[in-house]
Amino acid sequence: MPRRRMIDPFFWNDRKVGKLSRDGRSLIIGCIGQADDDGRLQADPAFLKSAIYKYDDDLDTTAVKELRDKCLSEMSTWPPTHPYRIVLYQSSDEEYIFFPNWNATNRPSHPSKSQLPPPPPESLPIFSGPTPEEHPKASALGQSSLVKDSIVKSSAVREDFTKFIDSEKDLTDFLTTTLEKYLPRGPTWAVEVLQQLWMQALGDRIKGTALEVTLKAVREYPPPVLAIAYAKAVKYRGGKYDTAKYIKKILQEKSEGYGKGRSPPA
Repeated sequence: MPRRRMIDPFFWNDRKVGKLSRDGRSLIIGCIGQADDDGRLQADPAFLKSAIYKYDDDLDTTAVKELRDKCLSEMSTWPPTHPYRIVLYQSSDEEYIFFPNWNATNRPSHPSKSQLPPPPPESLPIFSGPTPEEHPKASALGQSSLVKDSIVKSSAVREDFTKFIDSEKDLTDFLTTTLEKYLPRGPTWAVEVLQQLWMQALGDRIKGTALEVTLKAVREYPPPVLAIAYAKAVKYRGGKYDTAKYIKKILQEKSEGYGKGRSPPA
């Protein structure tokens, strides 16, 4: 039986959640209540019907499946970092639901090991580290070693960029190697690499329009170009005024002439 779960007040004010139908919102809440400590649950419509809509005679398993699939379709356009986004995956011909960013809202103190098969690597969380609210004063110049250590250890990407922050060249080289290591696992892993760099160097996460640029960039640019752009962005603190525009400018500049065995201009 699942434990008690938390519904953040943020849930009711979230615009994307608000665009779901009333039944869609109740489905998400029901999935939160039925998920195990890793944010996984069965996705079979019969299970969802019995567990969430037990007393709703107007919703049969066919209607529940349609509702589930509609929610999944709408959520496919949500930012990968959204705490209430769900994904569907299969294992041995069985379907399961997974909250990629489960730990953003639910962190059991003594979690039980999941009895359900794990989701594929591309569904793993993009942000699993501390939020800015947890470390509001963290910065490249002033964050404590405890904060740095917690950022590195709590993420799916366990790389320490702080050793290279003072040298743009060394940081670019290390970031290139790190991206080449993680990008084959999927674009979400590359985003996590860049998020960890940003968090460790600037004490905050990439967000807003800059995050949208990043999500697109990891699918369009090779690791050397990404590394140069984001190392420079960190050095100049995100371009000071318009981080998204600054990153796009560097990416476009450094990608020109890249290819046919040539390295991007530094």
